[in-house]
Amino acid sequence: MIRPRSVTVVALTVCLLAVAASLSSCSTFARSNTVAEVNGTQLSESELTDLLSSDLGQALLQIQVDSGAVSGGTARGMLQAWIALTALAQSDLMPLTPETRATVEQALNSQYGAAWTTGPAVVRELAIVNLAAGNAINAGTLDRIAAQDVIKASSVYVDSRYGSWNQADSKIDPFD
Repeated sequence: MIRPRSVTVVALTVCLLAVAASLSSCSTFARSNTVAEVNGTQLSESELTDLLSSDLGQALLQIQVDSGAVSGGTARGMLQAWIALTALAQSDLMPLTPETRATVEQALNSQYGAAWTTGPAVVRELAIVNLAAGNAINAGTLDRIAAQDVIKASSVYVDSRYGSWNQADSKIDPFD
């Protein structure tokens, strides 16, 4: 009689573990399409694909694509740039006024032409913020240390397929 009860206990334990595992995986299911997030702003898989594979993305970022694929280091570098620039764009350190935005867009349109006007929105926005930040740093209106502090203080999520966010160094560490 003891044996059937122990089988029941084992079966019940296995069922409880299966339920617990399925419930814990539900918390990550909500982010199944999110590769990165900064203070609530999400980057989806399709947006990352646009950043890495569009003609504009490759031209802007000087990415080398080999048979439709990029290296893990390239993808992590792109995500790091998106995280940093998104954090800066959200901050008060670098207000992106309509005038600044128009000036930057005009410069990028002149440089990239049709690739700019037909490029994915996520690529264009990243390029605008990047050029505006570079201009602000060069003009002395954006302090690099303050910018780094904003990035370090941001709430960042990175999908584990790309590595883990290193808050202290503001970078994505690959999993070995």
